[in-house]
Formats: sequence, C-alpha cells, structure tokens
Amino acid sequence: MRRRAATVALAAVAVVAAAVLTGCGSSADDDGAAASTTTAKEQLTARMTVGKIATLDGQFAQFLDLAKVAGITDELDAEGPITVFAPNSESVVKLGKAKIDGLKGNKANLKVVLENHVVEGKLTLADLAGMNGKTLEAVSGKQLLVGVDGNVVTVGGAKVVKSNIDAENGAVFVVDGLVQPEG
Repeated sequence: MRRRAATVALAAVAVVAAAVLTGCGSSADDDGAAASTTTAKEQLTARMTVGKIATLDGQFAQFLDLAKVAGITDELDAEGPITVFAPNSESVVKLGKAKIDGLKGNKANLKVVLENHVVEGKLTLADLAGMNGKTLEAVSGKQLLVGVDGNVVTVGGAKVVKSNIDAENGAVFVVDGLVQPEG
C-alpha cells in the first residue's frame, strides 16, 4: 500500500512538472497570477538537469530522440555548467525524414552535429546580446557565430526563440533549427 502511494505521488509530481514546463496554467490575469506561475516554473527547472528538462518538455522530443541515438544523453545530465541550444521538435521535423534518417544512420556525425549545440558554461540572453560578431566554442570544438540584430539573437545561424531556461547544471535556449558552425 505504501509503495503504491509513493508511486502515485511520484506520478503526480511528474504530471505537475510537465504541466508547468509546457505552460499550462500560465495565462495572465489581473492579479498577476502568471508571475507566480513563472516563478514556480523557474524554481522547478532550476532543480532539474538540462537532460531532465528536455525529457519532460515535449518541445524537445525530436532533439532528445537524436541525442539518444548519438549516445549523448549523459552529457545533458553531466555536472556542468553547460548551455544547450536545443532545436524544438518543429524545427527538427522541418529537416525532413531523409535528412533525419541520414543523421541517425551516421552516429559519429550525429554526435558532432548535436555537440555543436552545447557549450561549456552557463550563458544568459544578456551574455549573448553582448557577443554580436563573436564566437562560442561548442563542445565539438567548432566555433558558433553569435549574431544580434535588434531583439533577435542567433547562434550558429539558428534564431533563439526562448531563452534563459535555468537548469541545475546550466541553461537551455530553444532555437529554431540546427546550429551551423563556422567554416
């Protein structure tokens, strides 16, 4: 009986975490309820690794699937700090089945492609905004050009669409495509 209660409690926590991460209940009202939901979301994700956030947040399902194939999911849970520029599932699907299958068929190449999305250190949007025309070194060893045009920030040509998702071991930025290294 106690085991079942613990399982039910754990499942309830997972459902609440998923709801918070996907934005359920985050609509603003005149009382400022969205601010408290955002605070709760930030507190929750700050206690999770980048890998756990990617697992619970459905918008990273395709990226996480590729990470599993490449064998780099442990890197997303490593001590860090790291910053991950994770393409949302919509942008991965836009690559097309042939391109995705090609990436999955060459695990060594896929690993490099995905490691282009990870840099050491915990960055914020403010950090990136001050780096226009400069490069970041990805864990793959390749250089990613940072671009800033007004309120638009790009990393390796991919547009940052959501930033500053705080994690226990770093930060996650949602980008609209695969990042492309220099050269």
